Amino acid sequence: MAVSVDTRRLKLTNDEGTEGVLLGFRCLDCGIHVFGPATFCQGCSSSNLSPVELGKEGILYSYTIVRVPPQGWPGDVPYVLGQIELGEGPQVLAEVIDCPEDNLKNRHAGGAYASISGSRRGRVRASGLQMEAGPKLVG
Repeated sequence: MAVSVDTRRLKLTNDEGTEGVLLGFRCLDCGIHVFGPATFCQGCSSSNLSPVELGKEGILYSYTIVRVPPQGWPGDVPYVLGQIELGEGPQVLAEVIDCPEDNLKNRHAGGAYASISGSRRGRVRASGLQMEAGPKLVG
């Protein structure tokens, strides 16, 4: 079975590591969701947090083309790194796959709807981009 690169943020849900769920916390006092491990709420500073699985869909808020990857990067270069705003509110960085760079450049208005999953290497990835109302892409 594939292993997530960070089990506190991504739980893989199949043996191939191609499907997963983002993990976070929900504040029981104010309702704000936080991606990843947390000891207090980013909205109200309460420590009354409950672990949750975050949704798999969001809006591509911004993106960049990474031409010089971090040391040890296991994927193709260059690659698209996107900032995705999840439906619950937190934003995550994810590799954008199955969407050529030219398709991103042609999106003048609105945001791109993204689906979040695991990958064969246990990284967070965004795919299936479709136009939706939302923030403009920056690139």
